[in-house]
Amino acid sequence: DQYEEDRARRLALERELEELQMESERGKQVLDNLAEKIQALRAEVERQRRTKPERGCASCHAVTLQVDAAAQSLLGSAGHVARALLRDMGADRAELLET
Repeated sequence: DQYEEDRARRLALERELEELQMESERGKQVLDNLAEKIQALRAEVERQRRTKPERGCASCHAVTLQVDAAAQSLLGSAGHVARALLRDMGADRAELLET
């Protein structure tokens, strides 16, 4: 009887470990996607900086600031998600992505 209980407990723990590893991989993919978006935004900002006129107009400056702010926001969101998941692997991922 003890053997069966231990075996059932081990199998349950193995399933839970597998689920946690899959969840971790999904979390890594989300963070990787956010990192790719940030890189794309940074590349676009750099491209715009290289191609803008010597004396940039007010609109060019405003767009650059908006793109920089968006990139910083994405980076902050990625950090928020990562910290939350490191503290609590059971955190609601959908709720984290909505915040």
